[in-house]
Amino acid sequence: MNQIKNILYLGWLGRANVGDEVLFELFKTMIYKYFKPNNQNVMINIDMYPNHSNYKIDLSTYNLIVLGGGSLINLPFYLNICEEGLKKGIPVVSLGYRRRWHV
Repeated sequence: MNQIKNILYLGWLGRANVGDEVLFELFKTMIYKYFKPNNQNVMINIDMYPNHSNYKIDLSTYNLIVLGGGSLINLPFYLNICEEGLKKGIPVVSLGYRRRWHV
């Protein structure tokens, strides 16, 4: 029987933000390409958090929360989700990028 590992990806997705969309696609590609579980019956499921104001999700179904993008670290909405996950013992990681401004 297959065991499913659920990942919740937080990002500013579906809002024409190319940087966040690219990071999400890159994350999915890297996970599916390089994640090699010890148990061959492990399957990975990646969900993105929908950007709806009244949406509530049951975090207890997730094994990992990924805070994607760069500016999300400053948004209390996403940080509250991360904090709730940490309180439930769910690991939280950040995947971001650094912008360089040239004058």
